[in-house]
Amino acid sequence: MNLKSQQGYVALISILIVSLVLFTVTFILSFTSFFGRSNVLDAEYKARSLSLAEACLDIALLELANDNPPAGNSCFDIGNRNCAVISILPILPDDYPKTIQTQARFQNSYTNLEIEVNTDLEITSWQDLDTEVSPPACLLN
Repeated sequence: MNLKSQQGYVALISILIVSLVLFTVTFILSFTSFFGRSNVLDAEYKARSLSLAEACLDIALLELANDNPPAGNSCFDIGNRNCAVISILPILPDDYPKTIQTQARFQNSYTNLEIEVNTDLEITSWQDLDTEVSPPACLLN
């Protein structure tokens, strides 16, 4: 073989290697973008479910202030979404501190909040519960 044909093979192999590296980099970046988009979407769903659960807490506090506490598993419409007051414990009207649990779902993301309030309806404790409680029927849609 002469030198010119060997240079052609070297150039061809070099082009193949560079093309393979560029293809691999492009493939990895496209999947990173795809999964990054999914993570951002999940974070948005969680933020929306948190906002719904907080709105439910506000409704429960308003009802408590009006001496009309919602019963457990009470569902409320917030815009075109639902949230639920799971429970207000203790049940007796004059027993404080009261613990209010709410749940909200947005897409496949859920948020369970639990607060404790004193007689002046000041929040003394606030928790985002990691465990999922059984949702009421209004949240199963």
